[in-house]
Amino acid sequence: MITQRVGPGDTLQLTIVLPSGPPIQTTAQVVYLVPIERSIAKRVGARFTDLSKEDQDRIVNHLFTMQQERRRSRYDI
Repeated sequence: MITQRVGPGDTLQLTIVLPSGPPIQTTAQVVYLVPIERSIAKRVGARFTDLSKEDQDRIVNHLFTMQQERRRSRYDI
């Protein structure tokens, strides 16, 4: 969650916490903002600027696992 105003080009310091392993400390540059309907919040699109290959692999593996679990839960009876 971002608690300050940001705009395209701004740099964000991020901490990404996954279920296993240490938190990932990285930076990203804001690319775009999209208003969320009926909210003052906005979705932030950002590009990682210094993400290591190891941390990238950890994020991809986590997202792949989440996607598999969601697909399985749709077919559970």
